[in-house]
Amino acid sequence: MSLEILSQASITLISASLSLVGGLALLLTYVKIPDFRTSVHRLLVFLTISDILTAFGYIIGTVNFLTLDDDQRNVTDNMCIAQSFITTFSSLSSFAWTSIIAVHLYLLLRPNRYFDQDRFIQALYFTIGWIIPGIITFAVLIMGKLGRDPNSQQSGTGLWCWIKLNYRNKRILPSDILLMFLSGKLWEILTYILSFSVYMSLKVTTYLE
Repeated sequence: MSLEILSQASITLISASLSLVGGLALLLTYVKIPDFRTSVHRLLVFLTISDILTAFGYIIGTVNFLTLDDDQRNVTDNMCIAQSFITTFSSLSSFAWTSIIAVHLYLLLRPNRYFDQDRFIQALYFTIGWIIPGIITFAVLIMGKLGRDPNSQQSGTGLWCWIKLNYRNKRILPSDILLMFLSGKLWEILTYILSFSVYMSLKVTTYLE
């Protein structure tokens, strides 16, 4: 096993373990301290759960990679599919809850500050944060596209699994690039745009008031 792989594995395991411990500590704080049980903290808990799942997925993905023989590391196994499912779902959910929190904070500054007690709003948050990421991930799973990239340097996923790619003339097929975009990068970009837009809107609103 090369020094590069061992270095990547060490960094991944240490950072993911720290994220896991930090997330569990935040959940414990929310449970033990009643003053933290506000609407914003509840949304942060959902975001934390997503991040915990992501960290857990990276840990099992890295451990699985290290236990495989050299000739198996470009092959998709059941553990690889499970890890890909967990991290794809949790990443999409994390982007969703980040966007929800941004919008929620913006709406808290509006005249109707008790909107978060509306059951419809709560159901909408739940749908965006959990159900839609679940539908997307299940769709990719049913398509048989969750797995290991036979050339991991192309997709940049490192030691863990994401989308099982197909190549033509050493290039990733456009359909697989689109799938990677729809199952991750699109929502990441939208989250950045939305967060920036909400921040600028708050700045403008505060300036005008």
